[in-house]
Amino acid sequence: MDTPREGLAIVAGIVELPPQSNPITCVFTGRECVAYSFTLREIIPGSKGRPKGWEVFNESQSVPFVIRSKYGTARVFGPLEPAPSTIASFSSYGDTQFLERNQLTQKSLCTHNGRLYQDYAEVMPGQFVTLLGKLSVDPNGDALLKDAEFSTQEKPVFESVSSAANLERLPLVHKLGLVIPSAYLLWMVFTIFRSP
Repeated sequence: MDTPREGLAIVAGIVELPPQSNPITCVFTGRECVAYSFTLREIIPGSKGRPKGWEVFNESQSVPFVIRSKYGTARVFGPLEPAPSTIASFSSYGDTQFLERNQLTQKSLCTHNGRLYQDYAEVMPGQFVTLLGKLSVDPNGDALLKDAEFSTQEKPVFESVSSAANLERLPLVHKLGLVIPSAYLLWMVFTIFRSP
């Protein structure tokens, strides 16, 4: 476990489903999993050839599970959201039966005359996953991870890890390169305002 900033921890390991938990079925793939996220976005052409898009529908579900790392285990509670690097699909959407089941239409979702696109991600038992979430300890001393962002990539990138976290991971020489000029600037300001 690694703690990049206050209250957040990165935990990587193998997903296990405890005996008292039942898996859920991903609505898009039909596979049994412990968590999935399915999002529909409306995309329209933007300026300079860059498309613009926004989320118009999201369905995420998860059940409590355990992640077993080389340092021990942590119990994971939802909701879980995928990191951008985990998104498994980004393509045109055409499952009208899914829209009908959820009382949706392409017309009601695409309010800017754009096209509907989908992306999804899922976490399955036995899979290696990395999570960034709120770490705590329960009265029994067990590690708990809540409200996590997940990635199934080998070296995931979590956008929510702040620049302060990145500073903590910098080599000492880089830290000094940032700290020494700041200290010099403060000394100069203090000297200027102190002189008669």
